Amino acid sequence: RVTWNASDAWHITLGARYTEETKDASKILDLLTLETGQPLVDPLVGITYMGAFLAENQQGTIFPDSGDPILHSGYNVEGSRSESAFTPLLNVEFDINGDMMAYAAFTTGFKAGGFDPRSNNVGSFDYRAVDYVRGTDDFPPPAETESNPLLHYEFEEETATAMEIGMKNTLWDGRAELNFALYRTLYDDLQISQFDGGVGFNVGNAKETVVQGLEVDGRVLLLDELTVHYGMSYLDFEYKDFKNGNCYAGQTPDATGVGGGADTCDYTGKRGVYTPKLTLNLSLDYYRPLTNQLNWVSILDWQYVDGQQVHVNLDPMGEIEGYNMLGLRLGIDAANWSVAVLGKNLLDETIVSYTGNAPLSDYQFNTNTHYSFVRRPRTIALEAAYRF
Repeated sequence: RVTWNASDAWHITLGARYTEETKDASKILDLLTLETGQPLVDPLVGITYMGAFLAENQQGTIFPDSGDPILHSGYNVEGSRSESAFTPLLNVEFDINGDMMAYAAFTTGFKAGGFDPRSNNVGSFDYRAVDYVRGTDDFPPPAETESNPLLHYEFEEETATAMEIGMKNTLWDGRAELNFALYRTLYDDLQISQFDGGVGFNVGNAKETVVQGLEVDGRVLLLDELTVHYGMSYLDFEYKDFKNGNCYAGQTPDATGVGGGADTCDYTGKRGVYTPKLTLNLSLDYYRPLTNQLNWVSILDWQYVDGQQVHVNLDPMGEIEGYNMLGLRLGIDAANWSVAVLGKNLLDETIVSYTGNAPLSDYQFNTNTHYSFVRRPRTIALEAAYRF
């Protein structure tokens, strides 16, 4: 990275990064006998395991007692990837005066693809195995091979192109700051992990995603002892092309995954998980010397977070409403020690931070059962610290 000071007011920064990655991976999933620890040889057990847990395995590769061709690729896979990327950067700054600076930036990013060891499905899962286990015999014979045996085991590289313009301002003879940034980021093949409906997760790629928004932040020194910090963020997130998403429980598939055989759902036009439109922050910091060695410190902070989705498969049941968080710190600070009373979530809001489908609830029990994680309720704590 190099910066050219074109004049006293203009500053231009150029940068670039070259990335090269090589990955090799392999995985085998066998069903073992408890007595000997050796792989089973009964394909019926393998197919039953697939039907119960949606997990492919080496044993469930043929129909029992028939010698028919393979049902799928099994779970003995390996792959190799070699990727490289050149990611440039350009940043231009203009000092309008001693208190105002405007800037524009263009950057690119790269995240290598890879292999997903958590995935229980490596290729195009053939759901006729489930019908077979449940006693349905009116299905066509299985395909001899899969068109893409690495469909779920491997995911592609992700690239991003980001543009941003903004200003940083010092106001009121240095007693206040006002900063804002307007940004837009384009993702190609955004890497996303979603629940597979059984007992695992699959990492896949959303072909095209746009993230854009506005951020404003700053501070104001109201009194010598009192400072106000503020911030606002508006976020617009949209999947422009994401036709191969994992369906949530009970959702009707409306697309077919690349390679065929894998029922998927189209999330094009939707927002992603953890993408609230509006976030507001405000804090009051009061700092007052008590003696030459002791200082009184109190911080009151408030945050509003807009409604958002907290289910990785975008189940409507995972949509939560906006909430307020209020915190307070009252304490005494010295040169090498401090003691304070902390209050968190003082409004005692019930905030769901994650929602997921219970494993097997859809495929085995035909229900849409959820579990959730909830953030801590109102909490009061005593904090003491000593710095050596």
